[in-house]
Amino acid sequence: MNTRVLKTAALTCATGLLLGMSAITPASAATTTTAKWGSWTFDEQNTYEGDITFGDPSMPDAHWAPSVDEAPSNRATLAVVGTDTAGEYFGADTPIGAIAGANGPTGSFNFLKDTINGLAGTTVLGVRQDMNYIAINFATAVPADQLVIAASDIDSDHVSFLGKDVDGNFLTAEQLRGTAAATFSDLAFNFCSSASAPNSCTDTAVPAITTDSDGRIIATGQTSNTTGSSFWIRPSVPLKQLWIQVWNDDASNSSSIRLWAAQVTTTTTSDVTPSSSNLPQTGTGSALVPGLVASVLVTAGIGVLIIRSCRPEGNRRGQSRTL
Repeated sequence: MNTRVLKTAALTCATGLLLGMSAITPASAATTTTAKWGSWTFDEQNTYEGDITFGDPSMPDAHWAPSVDEAPSNRATLAVVGTDTAGEYFGADTPIGAIAGANGPTGSFNFLKDTINGLAGTTVLGVRQDMNYIAINFATAVPADQLVIAASDIDSDHVSFLGKDVDGNFLTAEQLRGTAAATFSDLAFNFCSSASAPNSCTDTAVPAITTDSDGRIIATGQTSNTTGSSFWIRPSVPLKQLWIQVWNDDASNSSSIRLWAAQVTTTTTSDVTPSSSNLPQTGTGSALVPGLVASVLVTAGIGVLIIRSCRPEGNRRGQSRTL
């Protein structure tokens, strides 16, 4: 049988009390929200694709492009348009503007205008001419609740959103809707119905919202002529890629929609107020030594610091324990 001797030391402890009015102040937290609307641009060498930049290192930029079989193509015309030129924007009292801030009527904001040239039901060599796809790929996955995407001017159109995470898995429709609204139907709104509506904007129709088993959210226009008919998403999980499909339901006219992107980040910082000096001391025992144990009690603006200090009395043979 092996016997291991464990040596311990008896400790003599002293307790001191530091007491002072407002001696210790709890930490206070401040929350800062930063919102940036994405700026759409075309690549210099390619007029069919481009980038979305947000101007903030915490917000991943993105590259957008139509599907491979559409560039170049007569099926769709893509244009970057400024809100000041178009007279279309989201005011701060719209659902998306309340989160990302207003992007008009002043300021350097823009959107991507996607015009479907083909009339409903038209085909060329068996290929539908009344729809197109646009893929948005972010440099890194955008954190949950940070990204907001919207489509507007949905009249004789259908627009669908389909998302993927960093591993290539499809998001569910619920994850894609995220924190934008409590229900799918609540994703729809019309910025012409808001108090901040552009002067020329009077329509009130909103798109019908449906989903499918693949995780798409689909907005279908309910009138042949509208400007403010819109819907938006704010994914509740990190999103790496978004597929947007647009198709025309008008057999007589071409149709177009507008695409918008923004990101919103929230940071929390804490401030600690230093303890006041020259506090009265009460207690007994010898001077404090390294190895002290302290606890803090803060209540009603009074800071109480209780310090317990221990020193060894000397080496003593400890109890033996048989292992």
